[in-house]
Amino acid sequence: MNSQRLNGVFSRIKSFFCRSDKPSQEDAEQAVSQLIQLGFLKYLPETAHDVVRAQLIESVRNNYLDSEWDDECVSADKRSYPADAENLAEGDVGKCLRGMRAILSTEGVSLNAVEDRFTDSHKRYEVWINGTPHLIYDLNEISMEEIWGEAFRRLIQIVNLFLEEAGSNERLFGIAGGNDGRVIFLTPTMHELLVEKGDIFDERWTPVTGDDLR
Repeated sequence: MNSQRLNGVFSRIKSFFCRSDKPSQEDAEQAVSQLIQLGFLKYLPETAHDVVRAQLIESVRNNYLDSEWDDECVSADKRSYPADAENLAEGDVGKCLRGMRAILSTEGVSLNAVEDRFTDSHKRYEVWINGTPHLIYDLNEISMEEIWGEAFRRLIQIVNLFLEEAGSNERLFGIAGGNDGRVIFLTPTMHELLVEKGDIFDERWTPVTGDDLR
C-alpha cells in the first residue's frame, strides 16, 4: 500500500472514531501505561517502546487504540492487522493468517502450511492449516449476504482455537468489520481494561470476540 493511500486510511479511521469529547492527555497516558504494564508492547524491542507508546497515546486521544501502520497495514506494536471482511470472504483468510505468522509463532502456534480452497462450484470455502481443513463458510448453509461477517468471525475463532491449544493467554478480537475490518491480539485482562474504559473509547472501536459477532 503506497503512502498516499495509507495516509487516507489513517485519516478515515481518525474521523470515524473521533468524538467531540476527547479524553485528556493524562487519561490517555494512564490508559496506555496500564496496557503496557499488562504486556501490550511485549512483541517489540525495548528501544521501540517510547516511540510506539507516544503513538498509542495519540490514538487514545482520538477515542481508539492503534499505532502507526507499515506498508501492509500492520500496526507498529505488532498486535493489530488488516482484516477486510470482503477480501476474507473472497479467499484471503489464509493470507491474513500468514501475515500474523510471526506473532502466532511467538505464542507457540506453528502455521507450517496454509492454503485457501474453494469447492462445490465455489460454494464452500475452507482454509487448510497444517493439513487440516477449517470451514470458513458454505453457501448451502448461509446466504451471500452473510459471507463477509462469517469469514471475519471464522478467522477470529480459528486463531483463538490455535492459541488456546498452544496454552497462550493471547486472544484475537475483531474491530469494526466490513471493508474497514481489523483484528487485534489482546489478553482477556487487556480486553477487560479497554471495556472498562468505555468512556474513553468510541463504542464502534471496542474489540469483540468471534462469538459476539454472531
